[in-house]
Amino acid sequence: MPHIKSKTSGRIFNDVDSQTAAFFVDAKLADYFEPVQIGGKVAPRPTVPTFCVVLNTDRQKYEIVCTLPNGGVQRFSGAPSDAKTAFKSLAWSAKEQAQILQGPEPSAAVLEEYRHAYGLPAAEALAYETGKRKAQEMQAAADDKALRASVRAGQ
Repeated sequence: MPHIKSKTSGRIFNDVDSQTAAFFVDAKLADYFEPVQIGGKVAPRPTVPTFCVVLNTDRQKYEIVCTLPNGGVQRFSGAPSDAKTAFKSLAWSAKEQAQILQGPEPSAAVLEEYRHAYGLPAAEALAYETGKRKAQEMQAAADDKALRASVRAGQ
């Protein structure tokens, strides 16, 4: 049986039978749902390193997490001044006949977010994280509402 996802809430309904699907079509609710593949497909690995700032709840500290194309993960929770080169390593350059730093580098936006979050006390860090998550949820709801309004206007 197929699985469907609500376009409005993001909730996934597993094993929807054909009678329920027929009801959605007859009630003109089918536009609010989309089919979902569960299990068979795995999200592709990134082709370039990706960076994000997350709160490590065990240590109550923010850190930069780098997901590498090979599936590996590197973390950094040191001083913001060292964050730009934290994921680089020394390598020998035959061209320059010297050791050089090679490796991925976080974007300026990630570095700025980490710089802001680094000094926050634990309680303030949790409040900041909660506020950030709530803002993302509100933005997603506003985007969804605008999408539904544009779909209705187009009918």
